[in-house]
Amino acid sequence: NGKLSIYKVINNHIELVAVKQGVQDKEKVEIISGLKPGDQIIVKGPERLYPGLEVAIFQPPKKKVRDN
Repeated sequence: NGKLSIYKVINNHIELVAVKQGVQDKEKVEIISGLKPGDQIIVKGPERLYPGLEVAIFQPPKKKVRDN
C-alpha cells in the first residue's frame, strides 16, 4: 500500500503503527511522525511478529562497579 509502518510495543503487546519518514542515509532513518520520545519499537526479527502478540522487554544486566 506504500505506507510505512513499524512495530511498537504498547503494554507488552505489539501494535503496528503508521509512521512518516524524513531523511534517510545508509544507517539511519528519521521518523517525523507516528512516534514520540520514549516509545519502544521492534528493530530486529519482525518476520515472525504480528499485532497483538505479547512480548517481554529484555533488560540487560547492569554492570557492577568495582571499588578501587
